[in-house]
Amino acid sequence: MPGAVAVAAGFATSRLGLVAGGVLCALLLVVALGVSLDDRYGRTDWRGVAERLGAPEGERAIVVTPYLSRSLWRPYLPGLEEPAGPSATVDEIAVVGLATEGGFSSGAVHPPDAAPRAAPAGFELVESDREPTFTLVRYRAARPTAVPVDVLAGLRLVDRQPGVLLQGPAS
Repeated sequence: MPGAVAVAAGFATSRLGLVAGGVLCALLLVVALGVSLDDRYGRTDWRGVAERLGAPEGERAIVVTPYLSRSLWRPYLPGLEEPAGPSATVDEIAVVGLATEGGFSSGAVHPPDAAPRAAPAGFELVESDREPTFTLVRYRAARPTAVPVDVLAGLRLVDRQPGVLLQGPAS
């Protein structure tokens, strides 16, 4: 704060200083608003992914990279649980790649641009979409099917440790 006061005092000593200070403030305001209004700049789009996923019709597995914590999803996707055993019985698998890498770079973050992996036995690929802030791939089965957790983790879109979460229809 003292540094800002000293700089402001320097700008206030002349008319040219006041104009330069005003231009600098306007420029900083444009940069701050540009970053805060554009979802692609450094923010993880938890809300956008949750809205796109919607409520599950049956049991759903969500494979997400990079994985930070299930508590970050809690406000947007309630009722998430981690698998309790070596497999999970689900009828939908949602694979999410979040645009978080490069968040401290000078440009916008980009979601993974990876081809979907082959569907697990009993599932078929029903959606593959790349949004500005995430990539979403969905697989569905005709009926609930047991899938090993390591097979679910293998569906990840990037070569990083994924998180595997489960969500039921009552969530």
